[in-house]
Amino acid sequence: DLERDIEPAIHPATSALYIKHFMRPLRPQAVQDHLLQLAAPAGVPVDESTIVDFYLDTIRTHAFVVFNSVSAVSRVRTALHDRIWPDETNRKPLWVDFVPPECFADWVDMEQGSSGGRGSTSRYEVSYENDEDGHVVAKLREAGAAPPAAKRPPSQPPQPERKLSIPTGPS
Repeated sequence: DLERDIEPAIHPATSALYIKHFMRPLRPQAVQDHLLQLAAPAGVPVDESTIVDFYLDTIRTHAFVVFNSVSAVSRVRTALHDRIWPDETNRKPLWVDFVPPECFADWVDMEQGSSGGRGSTSRYEVSYENDEDGHVVAKLREAGAAPPAAKRPPSQPPQPERKLSIPTGPS
């Protein structure tokens, strides 16, 4: 599937990925093994050093992965974006895009620091925005956090209530 058509990435290509829509049950080692297989060029043995850093959140919804090359990351994104993995009927297609590799440690620290241990309900997601120069910026934020206040259309004056007249017989 090297030539598979997928939607263009939001963020410019880097050596790191954000993968979301994972679901439990999911073992971190199984995810890493699958990513290593996808990252390896055809006919080349899997190399464990291809993944430089790996983080799967505690509730198994998303991962941050830093690879040793942009070409490895591109192979993984092409193979995994908008695909169901593992191939089970109750799962949603995964969503995969690039993120800055230099954010990895800070984002993992942010998630682990706020988790307060097992059983935490804090969930995080990466959002993509354009800065004032038009460059795409990836930001980690708490999922479900209230977005900035959206503009609402001006309120309409209340409409007078209409009463339906139902004919009761011949006039």
